[in-house]
Order: sequence, then structure tokens, then C-alpha cells
Amino acid sequence: MLKIAVLVSYYDGDKFIREQLDSILSQRVDPDLRMDVYVRNDGSPNSDLAILKEYVDKGQISLLDEENVGVKLSFFKLLQVVAGYDYYFFSDQDDVWVDNKVQLMVNEMRKYPSSIPVGVYCDLFVADKDAKPTGKVMKSGVLPVKPHAPASSSDYILRYYEVTGAGFAINRAAREMAVSMGEDVFKKTTMHDAALGFMLTSAGTLVFMDTPLTYYRQHGNNLIGVNNHHDSIIRNIKSAQTIVEGRIEKIYGLFMVNQSIDVVNNKERAELVKKVMVESPWKAPVYLWKLRDYVYGKHKVLKQIIYTVFGVSMVKKYQTMYRAGK
Repeated sequence: MLKIAVLVSYYDGDKFIREQLDSILSQRVDPDLRMDVYVRNDGSPNSDLAILKEYVDKGQISLLDEENVGVKLSFFKLLQVVAGYDYYFFSDQDDVWVDNKVQLMVNEMRKYPSSIPVGVYCDLFVADKDAKPTGKVMKSGVLPVKPHAPASSSDYILRYYEVTGAGFAINRAAREMAVSMGEDVFKKTTMHDAALGFMLTSAGTLVFMDTPLTYYRQHGNNLIGVNNHHDSIIRNIKSAQTIVEGRIEKIYGLFMVNQSIDVVNNKERAELVKKVMVESPWKAPVYLWKLRDYVYGKHKVLKQIIYTVFGVSMVKKYQTMYRAGK
């Protein structure tokens, strides 16, 4: 029998957590799959955890009531503590899962050898505050990533926010690699799903499923909402700076992950990423140009000019963070 762990980080989530947990517990899975749900309370100051304790009393979830460390480290701590499972699913506290999500994503992961780190991320329905679909999806038609094609996810990881934790699962080998990287890497990347995405494109397999399997609820308290991923021409100075910093932040995250793993699939890209982060910031435009297929996308010459103007100071910022251990 294959064992599945669902990891939920909870923080003052009483409003939607019942609907989230019910959608997880009502998953339709084959008899050879066993699913356990682990909820980590991340030091919620405004919840008595009464709803979660109802599920504990029924034997439906395991509850870890711990101090606040923030969502990134909360998921890392869940990965540390919950060992011995074949597959690990990440869950927000306010979405709704399609009832065959677990089965379909496990089927995808089973196509790959269990000895290599594998992660699968699915598309998501954009939902309103009542978890009703809006008619939009989050990734298909926006991300150029090809479904069921690991090399495609690797090609675009520095340009797009590919992996959304609410639609993400990994196998045991990926969990072991993630834990071995240590919590410091998770602290220094944008989110836990970004760290794992970088890890899998560098030293494993990352696969996109274009089937929407989560109703991704949009409400005023979302930690991460739906953004416009289109790779358009920069229209003003402010957006140019924002886009440049976002890409440099991704390069920094990938660099931090690569520093913590032994084997890297794309050695050429890893070496260029390293040079951006450790050599003189004034050399950064040279290395960014060599990384242009991963970083720029369309309008490469125009973007090289923009990255030359704004990139040096951004690289300097992240180099300073790296040297300071931040």
C-alpha cells in the first residue's frame, strides 16, 4: 500500500478550514492508497483551534500545535517531522480540492522512478470568496510550459511563478532532498514551493499537469493571490524595476538551492547563476545575457538594456544579502 501525507499549514484560518479539510478527506482514491492529514498550527493568536480539534477527536487529522515561524518554515517543519510516506501533498487552509486530485497526481508521479526526486504541480481554477469558479484558470494559456514535459518546466522556472503550493505534490525522494537542504534555504527563497521548484528543476524532475484540480479561493486575506504572468514589454520605470528585481530574486533563490545540493542537472546554467551572485555586480549583465533564454523570453535586446540599467543594483542587493547570510 502506498502512503500519502497531506501537509497543511494553519494560521487563524477558522473561516475556511472546514471546507478545505472536508475536500481533502472526501478524496476518491484507489484501495491501494492510504492518506493521512497533518495540520501544523503556526502559532495562531486568534483561534482556539476548536474546529481542528473536532477533526482530531474523530481521528481524521493529526495536529501539531507549535510556535509561529511563518508559512515557509511551517511547511519545512512539516516535511521534517512527517517521514516515511511515499507522496506528500501541500495544502493551503482556504481552498477546495477537486475530489480526484490526489489520485490523478499520484498517477502522474508513479510514471517516474521512485528513486529520483519528483514533483508534480497542477493547474488551478480561480475561484471567488465562496470557492465558486470564476471561469478562469491560473496557469493554462498563461504559462508556456508544456504539460507532462519536465524539461519545459526547467526552461521557464526563472521567468514564471510556476509552482503553486496549493496544487503541488512531491515524492519521498524529493522530501528527503528538501529536508537535507536545511531550513536556511527555505528562509532565503520566496516561498516553500519556489524552493522546491528550484530544487526539482536542478536535481530532479518537475512536471506540470494542465488539469485544474484545486479551487484557488480569492479573498482579502490571501497570502499569495493570482497575478498576471504575461511576459509583456515593460511600460514604465516602476514596472521595469519590479520585473527585474523579481527575476534577480529568482536567480538568487536558484543559486541558494544549487549551493545546498550535490548534483545539478544543468551545470552550465548553474555556473552562470553562480557567477551572477558571486562575481562583480558590474559583470552581471554579461552573465544575464548568457542566461537570456531562461531569464528574458521575448524582446531579448530590449530587456538586456533594461537589465543593464536596473540589474546591477539589484544584483548588488542580493549579493549583500548572501554575504550577510540573509
